[in-house]
Amino acid sequence: MPAKIRLKRIGRRGQPSYRVVVVDEAKSRNSQVIEELGFFNPIEDKFDINTAQALDWLKKGAQPTTTTRDMLSKLGVMRQWHEIRQGLEPTQPEATASPEAKNVQTKESTDSPEAAADQNAQTEASTEESAEADADQSDPVEDTDKA
Repeated sequence: MPAKIRLKRIGRRGQPSYRVVVVDEAKSRNSQVIEELGFFNPIEDKFDINTAQALDWLKKGAQPTTTTRDMLSKLGVMRQWHEIRQGLEPTQPEATASPEAKNVQTKESTDSPEAAADQNAQTEASTEESAEADADQSDPVEDTDKA
C-alpha cells in the first residue's frame, strides 16, 4: 500500500484550512487517514508538522506532495531524509527559544513596520537606479544622431 503525505481540506468556504495527513495513494483527498501529522493555514501562512512522524513516514516510503514537500523542506525534514538516504548522520534543525517556534512558520517578518520600511527603501533605490540607467542609455543615442 503506497502512502502519500498530503493535505486534507477542513476549512469552510472562503476560509481554507488543511490537515497534513498520511493516506493511501489511491484514496480521495478527504478520505480516511492513516495518520495526522499537523496543520496548514494558507491565509495566515502558518503550519505545524510533527517532524519525527514525518521523517518516520518518509523512511517507510511515503511520498510527499509538492506543497507538503515544500513545508517539510522549510522545517529541515527533507534535509534529514536526504542525509539518511546518503548514509550520513542526519543533522537536527537548529533549536529556537520555544518548542512551538521550531515547527510553526509564519510571515511575521514582513508584517513588522521596520521590514515594510526597508522593503520600500529598497524599491525606491532600485527605481532610482533604473531611471539613471535609462538616462545613461539614451544619451549615447542622441549623440550619434547629432553627428
